[in-house]
Amino acid sequence: MEKLKLREDARSSKQPLEGLDLAQPESPSLPPLPGTLLNLSWGRFPFRLLISSPFPRPGSYKRAAERLRSVTMFQLCLLLALALVAAPGARAACPVPADLKNPDGTRTCAKLYDKSDPYYENCCGGAVLALEPGADLPFLPSDWANTASSLVVAQRCELTVWSRRGKAGKTHKFSSGTYPRLEEYRRGIFGDWSNSIAALYCRYRRAPLSADPPPKPPTPPPPPVPTPSVHAPVLVRPWSS
Repeated sequence: MEKLKLREDARSSKQPLEGLDLAQPESPSLPPLPGTLLNLSWGRFPFRLLISSPFPRPGSYKRAAERLRSVTMFQLCLLLALALVAAPGARAACPVPADLKNPDGTRTCAKLYDKSDPYYENCCGGAVLALEPGADLPFLPSDWANTASSLVVAQRCELTVWSRRGKAGKTHKFSSGTYPRLEEYRRGIFGDWSNSIAALYCRYRRAPLSADPPPKPPTPPPPPVPTPSVHAPVLVRPWSS
């Protein structure tokens, strides 16, 4: 009898191993998963086992690419809208020297700007200081001293700048052209000309007037033409004895 009870206890201990339930889940409310979900039980302790598939579902790459494309297009549209709504003074571009004219048509010698940018298309922004031909400012206004970071010099003009007030310190001459980033122009060994202009002089070089051609040198007189010498006839008398 004791041996029979031991055999029954051994069978009862193996019973949970024989009662594994490998049926698929019958609940249709579960979300689809990329693999197989098994409902298992160990005796009185049920549990679930997810066997994932090493291969993606058909069309998963295509759906991911479409989702990424839609997100990228949304970001591009958002950036374009922000650029269009931005303030007009935030974006600027340097004018060409030929366009430096006042609204009334008078000539402007140079223009200074207090904003520059690592991107050249965004330079020459912010406040503007227009200089007339012959402008001589050894002492710039307090709001423009050591402030300019971009400048444009008109045609036939030359801008001379100094690093200290009263036309002292380092000096540099800017000929006609566009200078969007003064950081690229050296001032001495360690400095540059961005936010370093404290005095200036803008000179307009007028075009040379069309002078009359120089007079031609006088033509030398023609050499005299030799005239043949005319000798008077000599009368020879015959000799007479």
